[in-house]
Amino acid sequence: MQGSKGVFFILTILVQFSLLACFELLGYPYFIIGIMGLFLTVGYFLIYLDNTISPVLINLAWGLTLGTLVSFVLMIVLLWWVHGYV
Repeated sequence: MQGSKGVFFILTILVQFSLLACFELLGYPYFIIGIMGLFLTVGYFLIYLDNTISPVLINLAWGLTLGTLVSFVLMIVLLWWVHGYV
């Protein structure tokens, strides 16, 4: 069951990057922070419901949370590199 955490982790990063790239949102840092905050909120809410949900949803929660944190750091580096601001 540990492998599905990694799958959800990678999927979260790919979905967030493709979402931002497809809608050309890289120039709007506050909107990016809002999207990341939404993903983190859903992830932490699912972690909070740990005992009442299925193991697949728990793995989804960990993948969402860790994937969003890594994606957020990578997005800050990308914005700093491309636009020169953070």
